[in-house]
Amino acid sequence: MLNAAAPYRREDRAAQRVGQRVPVVLPLVDVRVDLDGTVAVRLDREPYATDTPLHREDLQRLLAKLATDLDTGRMGYPVGV
Repeated sequence: MLNAAAPYRREDRAAQRVGQRVPVVLPLVDVRVDLDGTVAVRLDREPYATDTPLHREDLQRLLAKLATDLDTGRMGYPVGV
């Protein structure tokens, strides 16, 4: 049940954000696959280090791991902004 005296939540959130501007930060993932199937990955123009050499079949797993790490803030990007 709604309380008529309580302000609508969406308006509250919008009012809080009016004074602050948050830049959008998107990571850049560059993947290059050589003819022999070797994969080179760069994250924000920096080489992405892995324990073992990557091959074409590792690409889906690697991208899923990167997405998870970036989503949880483990890579140094803001979360929930």
